[in-house]
Amino acid sequence: LVYFLGLLVWRYRSSSSSHSLQSCTPHRKSRKRPKNKLPPPLPRSPADQVTTDVTEEKEPASCLVHEASNTSQSFSSRVLCNGCGQVPAKTGCAYECCRPCCEAQTLSICGPHGTGANVSDVLLDEVLQYPSAAVDISYRHLRYCSPRVGDIGMTLTSLNLSNNRLRSIPEEVGRLSNVEELFLQYNRLESLPDSICNLTALVELDVKNNLLKNLPEDIGRCSDLVVLTLTNNCLRTLPDSICNLVHLEEFCAHANRLVKLPDNFCNLSRLESLYLANNCLSSLPVGFGNLSSLAKMDLDRNKLETLPESIVHCERLQHVWLSFNRLKVLPTRMGWLSRLSELHLHDNQLRYLPLSLRRLHLYALSTANNPLLSYLDKPALSKLDIPACAPFPPLQELAARATAQLPALPTTDVLPTNLADLLKRRRWCTNCGNPFFMYGSQKILYCTVAVFYRLPLLEELCSPHGTGQCKAFVSPD
Repeated sequence: LVYFLGLLVWRYRSSSSSHSLQSCTPHRKSRKRPKNKLPPPLPRSPADQVTTDVTEEKEPASCLVHEASNTSQSFSSRVLCNGCGQVPAKTGCAYECCRPCCEAQTLSICGPHGTGANVSDVLLDEVLQYPSAAVDISYRHLRYCSPRVGDIGMTLTSLNLSNNRLRSIPEEVGRLSNVEELFLQYNRLESLPDSICNLTALVELDVKNNLLKNLPEDIGRCSDLVVLTLTNNCLRTLPDSICNLVHLEEFCAHANRLVKLPDNFCNLSRLESLYLANNCLSSLPVGFGNLSSLAKMDLDRNKLETLPESIVHCERLQHVWLSFNRLKVLPTRMGWLSRLSELHLHDNQLRYLPLSLRRLHLYALSTANNPLLSYLDKPALSKLDIPACAPFPPLQELAARATAQLPALPTTDVLPTNLADLLKRRRWCTNCGNPFFMYGSQKILYCTVAVFYRLPLLEELCSPHGTGQCKAFVSPD
């Protein structure tokens, strides 16, 4: 009996569990045609939102009042001016005032509205009370510099007025005869006082990011100047007296409107770094090679079409940037700059490069976006392959070569007309570096430069039939 009752209980439990499993198993949905859904109701006008239908439930009035209060809070959240109490205060104002009220405070120091007129005097009072060799009045939003700046004294060696809103510097700054560092960058200066030329002890002058249109004509009197920074101004020309800065080592005039450099600019024999990118220079002075100490030269984004041949005398050049110009050819003896390790020439109009570049050990070379000749362009290559017209140069050619190697060329009045015209067609031999004129040969060779670049190189020989150092180059490639 007990066994029979247990069997009944077991069957009952097994049947109930199987029924629950069947009820939990998902059934396959029948494919019924979807009902046509109505489009969403159009947005109601503000009047319809307030007056609803009879069938809809009216929203309580408290909700409408809450919404109205939220919209009004956006206008009332702005704090009223502490001065007049009528106009909202300027966002970020240190005194929570509007512009007229904040500017009326002569001792205010505020970023959005500028600093008051008397703040400069207060700051100078502190400097005069506690003399120091370095005075820093930067980041004060100053719009006015007091003439009392000239009373600081002879102990001052560094004056920092950068990152303000100054539109002019008083003439009294010229009395700081012992100042060695003057920082005026990030202001709104349109000119510099002429008295700044009296700072004969000045070593560094930084006036970048201003609105300068010209420099004082006697800037060359600051003969001890070592670093001159004029970046991001509106300069079109440089004064001729700049050649008197004989100790200048770094000259930076990026992002100006310079059209040309003065001819005597090349007298800066100690100049090591020259930065003139983003200007309008179309040529360089003929005597550019007199910059014998130059190591870095940045002339990107100008309008240069040629480089002076005298650049090969800048024997210390290591880094050269000439991208985004209009260069069509490079000096034949460019490869004689034995220390040159970085050369950027991309985005120009170069069709070939001088063969002398194979002498260099370049670790950085860029020639992208240039119309370089392809070795498949046979018609263009044939025009540039010019053999020598005779086995030996004529006498007029030899006379021109001998005259070109003189320390000083004779005037055109002394020379015969044919010889004077021939001297204007000077070329340079790729191998020996000597000048030649009409007699010679040239040819395009494809060689590897800087390990990875196979480029078209122009070979020019003064004595193609000779057996000496002007023998034609045989590429190992």
